[in-house]
Amino acid sequence: QRRGRGCCPLPLRSCPHGGVRSRPAAPVVQTSFLTIIHDLQEMSQSYLSDHPVVTSFWSKPLIERHELFHCRDYIGQAVNYLPTGQAWLESQEVNQGPGGDPAIETQVNELLSQLRKKIEEDGMAYFKNDGEARAYGDGKGSYHALINQIKARAKAEKWKGAN
Repeated sequence: QRRGRGCCPLPLRSCPHGGVRSRPAAPVVQTSFLTIIHDLQEMSQSYLSDHPVVTSFWSKPLIERHELFHCRDYIGQAVNYLPTGQAWLESQEVNQGPGGDPAIETQVNELLSQLRKKIEEDGMAYFKNDGEARAYGDGKGSYHALINQIKARAKAEKWKGAN
């Protein structure tokens, strides 16, 4: 991560193929600031697109924040699903048949496997119901702040294209 005189205070990453890659932070300079602003704006609104957005520049802290939001969102939904899962599990039967404890353990493991699948399916349905919008909404202010910092610097340094 490169910081210092002449660089944006937040580290930016350059990634020619889109996605998250580990590379040294690219400095925000006159020749790149318009592309960086464009890319950050694209990223902040990518949930509105039907296809993946490919950018050259992205902010590692904002991407990490976005992905961590998904984790918290998914875990929160799993916790919300627990009463439903518990009710389903309590409605199931386990039979003591031939084989004793190993047979019971096999039945319980199968029920737990089904419950896990139900929790995962519920989580995926929740994610598909505006999950990206929730995650980008969480970081929208941070995207705007970073874009505004870059614009302010470009204007202060009188870079061509700065308004």
